[in-house]
Amino acid sequence: MLNLYLAPKHRNRPPDEAIEAIIDFLVEHDFVGDEVDGSFTPGIEACELFHTDMHEHLLPAELTFDALSVQTSDKPKFLPLAQPAAEFIGSTCKLCGDLLDEAPLEEALARLAYVPTSRFAYACPSCQSELSLKDIEFNQNTSVARFWIFIEGAATSRLRQSVLDHLGRLLGVELIVVPEVPDEREEDWVPAMSRKRGGVAWRR
Repeated sequence: MLNLYLAPKHRNRPPDEAIEAIIDFLVEHDFVGDEVDGSFTPGIEACELFHTDMHEHLLPAELTFDALSVQTSDKPKFLPLAQPAAEFIGSTCKLCGDLLDEAPLEEALARLAYVPTSRFAYACPSCQSELSLKDIEFNQNTSVARFWIFIEGAATSRLRQSVLDHLGRLLGVELIVVPEVPDEREEDWVPAMSRKRGGVAWRR
């Protein structure tokens, strides 16, 4: 199971009324259920958060999540928060295109636990440029954000684009899905689920 961050591409935090609007939307359409200790349980239509292709591989009961919460931070955070740095092996320098060394990159990312994202620094071994986070082509979606929707224990990171687009319009920012990869890579897990079932498209 995956943890997912639905995060904006930039650092700005949406206004409180926009955040309240997305919660109202998720509740109104039964994507989420009861609120418990600041997190929402999955609603009866939770499966409709996920891409229609996933309805061909997973049962509706499997297309769910453990909990959903809206989270904010006073300072920008690099997302995903808890992913092991080793999972970013294969990232490249945007300036020269060469691969980044594993150990120094791990050290630089580990420092983000106690230094601001603006002070991240990594020296590219090929072009010798000092890279910031925006100068690195990570091998997956990442974000530096002060606001995100956290979905814990999701079946897949493939969410329905129409839902993401609508949430983005309510917030006034474009959202991307940032997966936090557990012990096994997501692409190794999803194809193993081969049961086919039909899905109903979500429409506003």
